[in-house]
Amino acid sequence: MPDAPLVLLLSGPNLSLLGAREPAVYGTATLADHVAAATAEAAACGLDLEHVQGEAEADLVRAVHGARGRAAAIVVNPGALTHYGWSLHDALAAFDGPVVELHLSNPDARALAPHLGDRPGGHRRHRRLRRPRLPPGHHRRRDPPLLNRSGRRPPGPARPRVRGARAGGAA
Repeated sequence: MPDAPLVLLLSGPNLSLLGAREPAVYGTATLADHVAAATAEAAACGLDLEHVQGEAEADLVRAVHGARGRAAAIVVNPGALTHYGWSLHDALAAFDGPVVELHLSNPDARALAPHLGDRPGGHRRHRRLRRPRLPPGHHRRRDPPLLNRSGRRPPGPARPRVRGARAGGAA
């Protein structure tokens, strides 16, 4: 019998605290309970499941890189990396198979960084940190401004002069 297709299940930072951390938001099931349920469901569908939990983004990126050419799909709960895990986002975009992102709560309904609002100026800093999500395949590119020796931008190209009759006037 051939090997069953492999699905990689990734759990991000702080998910190791499931069951103990904010049970009103995340429930009382532990990470081991969730992994056991996913493993049973994968086996019922004829799939193998491999679970990786990482407290650091680099651990998850290494797991995604190692899954290329080996796993059929990736299911990821990025946890705290949902809004700021750009290297994880890029690694998942390079994966050839399907990628499913899931959450135990609604990340859009939660404050991104509630502790920032407690400090003077925290709300302004919070807005500055948040980046809009880009569709897959689109990359933000920002060229540095060209400066002359005085530290100012050089004047733009001269506008071409149009000779001849002006609109509404005589030649």
